[in-house]
Amino acid sequence: AIIWNLQDGKMLHQLTGHEKDVVAVQFDHGSHTIATASLDATCRIYEVETGQFHIALTGHTRDVTHVEYSMEDDLLLTSSFDGTAKLWDIRSGTEISVLAGHKAEVSIAHFDRLCEKALTASMDGTARLWDLRMGNTLKELKGHTGAVLDAAWSPDGKFIGTSSADTTARIWDENGEHLFLCQGHTGEVSRVMFSPQSTKMLTASDDSTCKLWDSFTGLDIETLRGHTNQIMSCEFNYSGEWIITASHDNTVIQWKA
Repeated sequence: AIIWNLQDGKMLHQLTGHEKDVVAVQFDHGSHTIATASLDATCRIYEVETGQFHIALTGHTRDVTHVEYSMEDDLLLTSSFDGTAKLWDIRSGTEISVLAGHKAEVSIAHFDRLCEKALTASMDGTARLWDLRMGNTLKELKGHTGAVLDAAWSPDGKFIGTSSADTTARIWDENGEHLFLCQGHTGEVSRVMFSPQSTKMLTASDDSTCKLWDSFTGLDIETLRGHTNQIMSCEFNYSGEWIITASHDNTVIQWKA
């Protein structure tokens, strides 16, 4: 992984040590440390100012797919193709708990706003809500007929979005009760996220489009057409005024949300 200076585009630090592909990276909320996740089944933490390696989190047995800091930056949540998510103490690098229960690879894991719950999505076709204090499943979100590729909380914490290889997305309430089935894509839906205001859900698909859905009704608001290949990533900016998408057609498009 590389840390860059945004002012002049120069490389500041190259973060080495992983033995296989680095697939996810995240700054802590104060930009003091940075965490990387790799197909070598580990997560590594580095100092942002110096690029110096701090600690390695070892315990997963397969690819680590995602890493996320808690709001206090004292915990890390990781997801893995070994079928588990894990909660870690950043200072010591020790494993606090294992979230085990999925029957296949875990594609993503997120903290809720208070960092008391976790949301995971799995290739077993389900998502799960977890109690992080007890390490047990609170709710299994069933309904998709294909692998659940992504899941996200809304910023206000009132909605959960899931996207699946079954070409659909779903909207759930904060307790995991199903609200809406979002149909309209013709390919796998690989990404899902909410607008900063939590009023819209954005999905990205292998059908080369993104869609905007109304969080309160599940209705298809608009389709973003312009890419010619599958869309791998989509994001709102902080105000929700803009959307940016990245595709296998080797282009990035900025949209007026």
